[in-house]
Formats: sequence, structure tokens, C-alpha cells
Amino acid sequence: FNEIYNKLSDVPEFKALFTDIFGGNQTRLNVNFQMDEHVYNDVGIEVNATTAPPTNNSIIIKVNKQCYLNNTNFTQTDLEKAKTIIHEALHAFLFYKFANQTTGPDISGFTQMSTTEILNAWRLVAISDHNIMFNNLAPTLAKILKEILFKVTTPEQRAIVESLPMYNTPNPPNSLISWNWDTYCTYLSYQGLEGTEGFKALFPIGSDARFVYNQYIAIGGANL
Repeated sequence: FNEIYNKLSDVPEFKALFTDIFGGNQTRLNVNFQMDEHVYNDVGIEVNATTAPPTNNSIIIKVNKQCYLNNTNFTQTDLEKAKTIIHEALHAFLFYKFANQTTGPDISGFTQMSTTEILNAWRLVAISDHNIMFNNLAPTLAKILKEILFKVTTPEQRAIVESLPMYNTPNPPNSLISWNWDTYCTYLSYQGLEGTEGFKALFPIGSDARFVYNQYIAIGGANL
């Protein structure tokens, strides 16, 4: 965990969203990472990680130890571990922004809503934090992944995924497409956001787009 986190801390976008806000001697909010043997969400389903709302100026991010063990249902590549850390860091960032709308990076992203409008909609439960991530923060998450890609993968691993066949349609699977690292980092940034309206609109179940997305996630997860 520490090795991957330290690599992330060298990326300017991660520093702006996380370490510059929660690190150092500031007294606004503290974030603590906690490695648990298993981690469950609010409805009792085991997940990669969770981020709890602030309590007494402290945010607890629980990371599932199973992600760091070999041959479990949750085993992750180093790049996937980095994605999980960034994803949870973004949850913590949103909690911070909710209380400090005028400080820290803006989150308006590609929507026409201002940061204040986005956060007010979140407060009124008109929009979920995952929807905010998909619509506004996924490009930043993908950019951070691209920054550390070559630090957490090997040339041999990258050569394997680039050599594997991929197809743009399942029926029939006869049109080969080439592996694209920018696309993979973008798709990996969406992992965990599959329930959002934005994701479902881009990748409808049974669509060719969803088929390509699933190939990228499966090949990267199995070989990196």
C-alpha cells in the first residue's frame, strides 16, 4: 500500500486533490487509511474499500486486505490498487468540498453546473457522489492513472496486454481492435461507477461499447 500511495503522492493532480488538503499540519480534516481483513459497504456487501463521512474532523478510509493478497476474489493489480486509493481519496475530497466550497480545486468539470450547484444537489440527494465522480472527476482520475502507469507496471506486462486479441463486437467477434492505454486508463477510472446514469448511458448492457469496456477491464486485471 505505502509504495503505491507514495507514487501517487508525486503526481500533481493527486497532491492537489488529496495530500495538499489533508496532509501536513492543517487542522480542517484528517484522513486515516485502515487496512481491514475484509471490508463491507452499508448493505453488507464486500467491497474493495469504503470512505466514511467525517466524524470529529476525521475521515476513515477502509481498504480491503484481500485486494493485496494473491488469488482472492478481490486481488488487484498495482494499477487497480492505485485506482482504488484515488477513488476513495475523491470521496474524501468531496466531503472536504462540501464543507469548504471556495477552497481547493474546482469540480465543475465538463458540466454546466458550478461547484456550489453540484454540492447543493448532492446535499439534497438529487445527485450521488458517484455521479459527481463520473461526470466531473473521472478525467482527473484517469490522468493520475496515466501518470503512474509506467511506475506500477513492467514492460513485459504491457507487452502482453498489447499482444492479446480484442474485438469491437461480440457477434461475430471478427473485427480486431488495438489496445490503447489512454482508453484503458479512462475505462479503469469508471470502475466502481457502473451504477451511475452516465456510465449506463455510455455502456448499455449488451452493447458493443459495454463489450469493449469489459474486455479492457478483464485483460488489464488479469495481466498487469
